[in-house]
Amino acid sequence: MIQYNFGTKTWPNLLFADNVFFLDGMTTSVLDKSAYFTYLKVGNIWMSVPGEIGGFGQFRVYMHSGSTIIWPEVVIRRVTAGSAMTAQATRIIFIPANDIRNDRQAAVNFNDYEAVKKYYNLPD
Repeated sequence: MIQYNFGTKTWPNLLFADNVFFLDGMTTSVLDKSAYFTYLKVGNIWMSVPGEIGGFGQFRVYMHSGSTIIWPEVVIRRVTAGSAMTAQATRIIFIPANDIRNDRQAAVNFNDYEAVKKYYNLPD
C-alpha cells in the first residue's frame, strides 16, 4: 500500500477548477495493479471524492499517466458551483487490487477515511 499526503489546496468557486497532485516515484506497474482512493480534509472531517462535499459542490477525480507525463498525476476537479473551498490536506491511497479482490473490502468502508486509516494502519 502507498499513501501520498498533500498540504492545503483551495478550489475557487469556478466550474472546472482543478488542483493537480503529482505522484512522485509512482510507477505504471503499481498503477496498473492498484485501486486508488482520494480524500480531502475539510475542516475536521475527511471527505471521500469523487462526490458531494457539503455546500461546496460536486468534485471528480481523474488520473493522468502516459509516455508524455514524467510522473502520474491525480486531478481533483470541481464540476458544480458552490462556495470556494479549502482543504487542509489531501490523501491519495493506492491499495493492491488483489487485496481488494480477495474480499478484504467487506471489512472496510472505503468512503470513510478514518475506517481505511484504521484498517490499513496508515500514518497521520
